Amino acid sequence: MTRLSSLTMKVASRCNLNCTYCYVYNAKDDAWRSRPKIMSDIVFLAAIKRLAEHARASNTRPLRIIFHGGEPTLVGSERLARWCEIAREELAEFGVSFGIQTNGTRFTKPLVEVLKKFAFSVGVSIDGPRAIHDRFRVTHAGKGSYGEVFRGLALLREAHVPYAVLSVLNMLTPAKTLYDDIMALKPDAISYLLPDYSHDTFPITCRDGRLGEYLQELFDEWWFQGTMRIPVQPFRAMASLIMGGNSTVDIFGNDPLGFIFIETDGTIEPLDVLKVCENGMTLTPFNVLTNGFEDYTRSNSIGAKATFQGSDLPSACATCPEASTCGGGYLPHRYSRGRGFDNPSIWCRDLKALFSHIRHRLAVPHPETELRRQILRSLHEVKIEV
Repeated sequence: MTRLSSLTMKVASRCNLNCTYCYVYNAKDDAWRSRPKIMSDIVFLAAIKRLAEHARASNTRPLRIIFHGGEPTLVGSERLARWCEIAREELAEFGVSFGIQTNGTRFTKPLVEVLKKFAFSVGVSIDGPRAIHDRFRVTHAGKGSYGEVFRGLALLREAHVPYAVLSVLNMLTPAKTLYDDIMALKPDAISYLLPDYSHDTFPITCRDGRLGEYLQELFDEWWFQGTMRIPVQPFRAMASLIMGGNSTVDIFGNDPLGFIFIETDGTIEPLDVLKVCENGMTLTPFNVLTNGFEDYTRSNSIGAKATFQGSDLPSACATCPEASTCGGGYLPHRYSRGRGFDNPSIWCRDLKALFSHIRHRLAVPHPETELRRQILRSLHEVKIEV
């Protein structure tokens, strides 16, 4: 049986921000409009019980619950604490950890205490210096959100709650300035995110390879000034792949994703960034109130296949020297109406340049990557008899 180790709970279908590039509200999908604003206790408990059933049948442990949205802090601190208690009780035999991805504008001391009590890993979205952040991450009234996020991070630091900063790249800030500004926020990890488009919506202005050059500059800031104590993605994942390891992020490789999303009405859905491809791309007929996760595993959808079996290497990538590392790039970035997902990533040119740059810094040529992978695989298969 295919294992599912993580559940992303989209506990709020609305958001207090209206980020210009949001793949949920400002792309092609509008399913959120017809869904409950907040997940009910009944749906939450049903999802947790479905996860327990699956984990028991597939002997999967430990498990992870990610609170997502919309903006997940809209559920409030009391409800969040109650749900964590329920999950801990229902999943006690497996072990469970918690994470939350938030815009960081609604932190309060009671909420931060809940995050600390349940040892949450926290991801906060910040797009660089105040002027740049406030250009893209705005309220519904058009007001910037940087000040509220900055205040929220102070509450996290005061309570000694670790957090990662996620930043969607826009290249409006010099690479060194972006790196230094984010490091000044004292994060425990950093993730630079590629903007989400499909081949059908990819702007002509993004096709000149400048992002690849920008990513190389960002990598060098980490390489020469940073510390391994603060992991920076996607650079750490790319270095791991080049050194023969496995992908630790979902934007590279074609291994099964191993996680699904639960919407506020209980609908079971695949990777939600697929919403950038087409309206309704992530919709399924399955719901935790009536279906187990095994029902979804048996469906023939591209989302279910990516979740439980893995994705196919795009045909154009077959002869690429980075085929076994990049794997074609992030699945949503491969889509076009004409060829489905049988395309390289829209960021192919940029990723090739970045892989080449990191290989140069690591001094690991392509043949060595394959040799390292073979050695690690053979070591993994060795069984030591006592």
